[in-house]
Amino acid sequence: MNKLTYNDFYNNMGLVGKTMMNPLIGATFPVRAWIGMGNRPHGDNLAAGYKTKIAGAANYDKLTTRPWEDVTGWIYVHPAAENTCTNAVVLIYDFQIQWFDVTENKWKLAAADAAGQRVPLNQKWWITNTFADDGAAEKIYPTRNNIPRFSNVKLSADRSAASSDASKYRLIHNGISRAPID
Repeated sequence: MNKLTYNDFYNNMGLVGKTMMNPLIGATFPVRAWIGMGNRPHGDNLAAGYKTKIAGAANYDKLTTRPWEDVTGWIYVHPAAENTCTNAVVLIYDFQIQWFDVTENKWKLAAADAAGQRVPLNQKWWITNTFADDGAAEKIYPTRNNIPRFSNVKLSADRSAASSDASKYRLIHNGISRAPID
């Protein structure tokens, strides 16, 4: 069995072929899966864009002088610019973050909870053009397996008819599967 490298994962993440609805100008993460700080786990590998574009930039100098302390997987669902679908939901399950432990020479899994569930239970809605927090995303359970689905449309009353009104749509975004690393 071949061992996968960072480049194997990175090259398979792919680009989104569509323009995003109200895109964040200059942001990379809405248009492709993204490994934000590469494969060198030290703070000096923190992207320079964090200093100018991200809230909390005051901590940039402090962050770049220390090694990573944990790894976090993020879910980000952003509707396409021409989207008119209001009555669909996104099901995300078995989301996994793994890292290679060189001391034990094996991959390790970061599980979201003590039961080993890797399902994003704490997603939030964010307003598409400002990225302002719009509260916890509603968990929709249409089947018996009790895995939540999340809609890009916040108001349930707006989910019954197709619409190109961008003000009805939200981003779904939050971190899961956090694990300490040394």
